[in-house]
Amino acid sequence: MVYTYMEQPWYVVLLEMLHGVTCGLLLATLTTYLYDAAPKGAAGTMIGLLSAFLRGIGAGIASLVGGVIYDDYGAQAMWKVGAFGIVPVMLALVGIFSCLARQDQVSVVELDENLVDDNDPHSAIRKDVV
Repeated sequence: MVYTYMEQPWYVVLLEMLHGVTCGLLLATLTTYLYDAAPKGAAGTMIGLLSAFLRGIGAGIASLVGGVIYDDYGAQAMWKVGAFGIVPVMLALVGIFSCLARQDQVSVVELDENLVDDNDPHSAIRKDVV
């Protein structure tokens, strides 16, 4: 969003210093999360899919759409569309992932209830924990 309002090209240098830090933190966070969340033996596949989406599909689509907007409307319009167009996409993804997270929590609780055996003398302890 800052690129839209820049009048001096040298400001890009300052902004790009932040880009290196934030991009590095994002990639470290994503790979750590995927490594922890992936099923045993599938961490490499998950990290490969992450790279395919970030570097391949995402970058390809962004380059094509950004190029068309740049040619037709100019650089400032391209940066505005990128900055303000990402907000609805982000909100939609947050909504989708929060719904999926709720479904996962419900299924875990149902699974825990199904695992409790009424004939087991320790089942009362497990019911209190769940």
